[in-house]
Amino acid sequence: MRTKVIVIWLSAAFLLAGIQLPSRPVGAATLKFQELVAAAKKEAAQGTTFLVYASNPREEKTRQAFFDAFKKRYSMPNFKFEWLTLHPSVAVPRLVAEARAGRTGPDVVMSSANTLLEADKAGLLESFNWAGTFGAEFPDIKEPTEDRVPTELKGKWVVVYDATRSFNFNSDQLKASDAPNELEELADPKWSRRFAMNSSGASPFDLFMLAWGEERVVNLVKKLIANKPIFKKGTPAVVNAISAGEAPVGFGSIHEAERLKVMKGAPIDWKTYGNYIPVLSQGYSTTKKSRHPNLSHLFIAWLATDGMPIYEKMEFSTRVTRKGSFLNKLIQERAPNAKVLEPKSQKEFDAFEAFGDKLDKMIAGSVTGQ
Repeated sequence: MRTKVIVIWLSAAFLLAGIQLPSRPVGAATLKFQELVAAAKKEAAQGTTFLVYASNPREEKTRQAFFDAFKKRYSMPNFKFEWLTLHPSVAVPRLVAEARAGRTGPDVVMSSANTLLEADKAGLLESFNWAGTFGAEFPDIKEPTEDRVPTELKGKWVVVYDATRSFNFNSDQLKASDAPNELEELADPKWSRRFAMNSSGASPFDLFMLAWGEERVVNLVKKLIANKPIFKKGTPAVVNAISAGEAPVGFGSIHEAERLKVMKGAPIDWKTYGNYIPVLSQGYSTTKKSRHPNLSHLFIAWLATDGMPIYEKMEFSTRVTRKGSFLNKLIQERAPNAKVLEPKSQKEFDAFEAFGDKLDKMIAGSVTGQ
């Protein structure tokens, strides 16, 4: 009882003196975080440019909003950044080439996991204890840094958003009940010349190899090609074609459809491929030659957690597994039993890559033949 009285008395004394008690215990993890923030502020105050190689966010205004919010949150008025819009297929080889030439390169690089493995094999990625350092400040940090990361890249890659794949359909031309439910349905002659398909990539078919095996997927793609799809270069182009009425249905994206529907009022909607949601996850990594390693870690951790609402609001991009996000809520409401389909290991990535190359050639050959 005496101890309790003393604690209450001390608390009152601190409050009267204008001193705030910490909102949570200052443990080892909290101290690590505070030390990292202090070091990050010193790096930002140097005035050297924080360099990012990334193709997403797409919009300059979104990137600026990220950095404005980040600078305000951590009181870094002198923080300067440069953002080079480089696709992972370009960013990672450039990172490797710069390292071999003895140049510093970027502080942060964005990539898919399979593309990033090249940089990891070259020893260019910084490994970091994300949950141990940021767990108290960002309670949701485990999901993007551990739950969604292949074993080979744990500590070296943080998933920021998912490029989702789904059926898209024009809601002025089709009711949801009339749109297909399974991939094979678009091989039916009734859809001949009435569906849009990506001519420059194997997605989503390459991902279905993980669930179905190669033979079934190859046979499906052959049937789809024979059914004379309306080819468009890239998934965003497929989505745009469907919203414009060029095709009533096609192989599109959940987040792209939602972006067009909500921001532009486009007549477009989506359905999952049966109980599957194929995703190509994209994430950020700190490079070993980063001139701002603490700043890089802090920015990536903040972006993947507290910064995500900015991304969701401005570009409708997020992770399907980020609880509380608009995308996660939509999926739980409309497809609660859907499974995320993505590679989980080096072996699966290698198989996925090789099979994707095979499908790319099949599809490209059919387009050339037309």
